Formats: sequence, structure tokens, C-alpha cells
Amino acid sequence: MSRTYAKRQDMKAAPDPEPRGETAKPREGHRETVEAIVVAMILALLVRGFEAEAFVIPTGSMAPTLMGRHKEITCPQCGFVYSVNASEEVEGVSGNTPAGLVATGICGNCRFQASVIDAPSFKGDRILVMKFPYDLPNLPGSSPPQRWDIVVFRYPEEPEVSYIKRLAGLPGEELRVYFGDIYIKPPGGREFQLARKPLRHQKAMQMIVYDDTHHAKLLADRPEWQRWNATSPSGGWVSVSKDGEWGWSTAPSPEKEAAAWSELRYRHLVPDSEQWAAIVEGRTLPRAPRATLIRKKE
Repeated sequence: MSRTYAKRQDMKAAPDPEPRGETAKPREGHRETVEAIVVAMILALLVRGFEAEAFVIPTGSMAPTLMGRHKEITCPQCGFVYSVNASEEVEGVSGNTPAGLVATGICGNCRFQASVIDAPSFKGDRILVMKFPYDLPNLPGSSPPQRWDIVVFRYPEEPEVSYIKRLAGLPGEELRVYFGDIYIKPPGGREFQLARKPLRHQKAMQMIVYDDTHHAKLLADRPEWQRWNATSPSGGWVSVSKDGEWGWSTAPSPEKEAAAWSELRYRHLVPDSEQWAAIVEGRTLPRAPRATLIRKKE
């Protein structure tokens, strides 16, 4: 009886049986993923170029309307919360502090200079700039550029840098800045006219001068630094404090009629750095308190 032997090359695996009750799923290629990414990029470029573009405010030049990189500080003297520009920490402008850290900040309320080197920094505001209102002014909701609008533009000498500012002058106008006010001479005009800001823009640009509910601890018992005073000793105004908040109230004298006129006058008495140092150290003031002009804090 003869036997037949199968060689290795003659042996073949039997095919697997087809799955029962299931349909084979085709393998998804990478084409759909690539197409989705390309379409998303095209849409993003179209939106960025014609509709809107996102920006991050780097500096505090538009504060308090738009905040750049900053630190939020609670004044150790008066408890007022204020912001300190920290854009130098990003730009790398270093002075005597390591790594360009902002070392001190001046309170906008009592002008006390406090150390802020250990305070954390917060990133600037993020904004989305719409482009079509100016490109298509005839569309509903659109309009040509208006005075006091916040605009983003590119400086011709540095086209790679975007600037964000408030629009003050329109085409053909001549501008003049006088003591912080803007005067406009229209095209063909002869005289400059004060460009008054609408109330909503005034509110957006308001900055703190003095909050009487926040008294500096070392100045509370020193009448020479009291900013509000009655015009006469018997003027009927008295300083009151309730639950840690300060204010003024009328207290007419018995000998005077209740309807008597009484004035409360404000003087901008702010210690400078040398006076604050003398107050903190308990020394004699280098000069007497003197009312100064109200100006934007440094």
C-alpha cells in the first residue's frame, strides 16, 4: 500500500468562513480627515481675513477700558484695589529687578507705593475685532468709522505690528490736544472746536481720583491730609464712619436754619514718595501738605 506525502509548499491554509449575520466594515482612510482639516483651515483664513480676528491686549495704554498684562493689588494702606501695568514682564525690559519683574506699584487712591514683586500677573484682555462693519458700511448694523470708536490698525512703518487705540480724528480734520482735551478743526473750517465725548464714552474712560470710603490708615488721624473740608467750622458737615466705610453727613447747627447754605470743598492733598516715607518712619515731613493738580497716575 502506497502513501502520498504532502510537501510544505503544497500545504495551503483553508480560507476563513465568512462571518454570519455581520457586514464587513470598510476601513476609513485618512482622506476624510485631511479634507476636514483643509476645509477648517480655509474657513479660518476666510473668517480671519474678512469677518473677524482675535487679539490679546499686550499693554495698559487703553486701561481701564481694555487691560493689558497687569497685576491686581490691594493697597496695604487704604484697601483700595487697583491695577499695575505688567507688560514689561513680557517685553523683557529689566531694570534693577531680575527678569524684568515689576517691583512696585502706586495706589491710585492714596498714592502709597507698595511692593508687588510677589503678586501674580494676569494676561491681557482678549478681544474679537469685527472687520465687515467698516468694509461694508451699508449692511444693517454697520457704519463708517465714528469718533471715539476703538479701532485696530497697522502702523505703516511697522506693518507687522497691530495697534489698538481710540479713534479721535476723521479724514480731513485737523486735531489739537490742549490739557488733555481734543479740539477739532473740520475740513474748510477756521476755528478749532472742542470734541465732546458722549456719556457712554466718558463712563468707559473714567479713572479713579479719590474714593472717600477708603482712608489710608496712617492718614486717618491727620487732619492736614484730609481732602474734604467744610468751608467754615460751623458749616454743618461732619465726617462719619460706619462699618468701616467713611462718608459725610449734614448736621445743621441749632442756631442756623436747616436750609442754610453749606459747602463741602475738595482739595487734592496727596503725599509724594518722600512724604510717604517720612509718614511711615514717623519722621517730620520734608514739606507741608499742599494741594496738587489731579493727573493720571504713573
